[in-house]
Amino acid sequence: MRSNGWTLRSKRRLLELSIGGRWYLAFTIALGTAAIYSGNNVIYLLESLLLSSLLVSGVFSEITLSNIHVERECGNLHAGLQGMDVFIVENRGRLPLYCIELGEYLGRRREFTAFLLILPARARVRVRSRQVVPSRGRHHWEGLLAGTSFPFGFARKIMLIPQKGNRIVWPRPADSGKRSMQETPSVRGEAEVITGEVVPTERWKDATRVHWPVSARVGEWMARPVRNAEPREEVWLELREPGPEMENKISKVTGALVKRADTLVMMNKGERQRVSGRHRALDALALLPKESA
Repeated sequence: MRSNGWTLRSKRRLLELSIGGRWYLAFTIALGTAAIYSGNNVIYLLESLLLSSLLVSGVFSEITLSNIHVERECGNLHAGLQGMDVFIVENRGRLPLYCIELGEYLGRRREFTAFLLILPARARVRVRSRQVVPSRGRHHWEGLLAGTSFPFGFARKIMLIPQKGNRIVWPRPADSGKRSMQETPSVRGEAEVITGEVVPTERWKDATRVHWPVSARVGEWMARPVRNAEPREEVWLELREPGPEMENKISKVTGALVKRADTLVMMNKGERQRVSGRHRALDALALLPKESA
């Protein structure tokens, strides 16, 4: 969310005047000029009320920003979709705080992606982020933002929290529909042991699965059950020059990985590169070359 006003900057604070705040400031200056030239006490009284409102707004916003501590937990994030990020906001003061906005910045780009109406005293709250990154690849930021326009909305005071970082934004998944010829299921995997459950077993079966404490307690051979692993799938992608067609294929492959596949095979001029693991495969897709803007 971008501001529509002027920006005053310091080392750790920003002050963004809203459109209403600009008109309020202009009216205050005009009224002060009229009071000086007219000498009317009523105008002086109105001017003092306007100036005191600005002072109260600045004090309340500074109290809010001085008493909060902000962290962020980054979750999975696909291009063009809301991610699973969470802001953790802590109020270290003895008073409740109101109207807190949270986000990140990179240079002049400032983006607020979460809003907290009230933060009780000495409380620690988790707030879901609504951030949407438009394109896949590596996303960078210089730090986090915490801002407030409380109580009058004349301006948004922003606290800069310098915490540099970067993340990988996965491609946007597309509905791949039915299984294509490039998606090949592998053979049924080996049997896997089910933890947290025991069943009676015969002595001649696999002794490595026997749960000895339970067997000694009940006087019977007890073992962890097994089941056949579900068949695993791999998806193939032929690498070509970056472009809309390539991005469309990457999106379809991403959809297959999100739904069922867990292995990616990339073909590049007859050479195969296999990436095992769903997250590693999505990372590899995200970092493929993109068409230059």
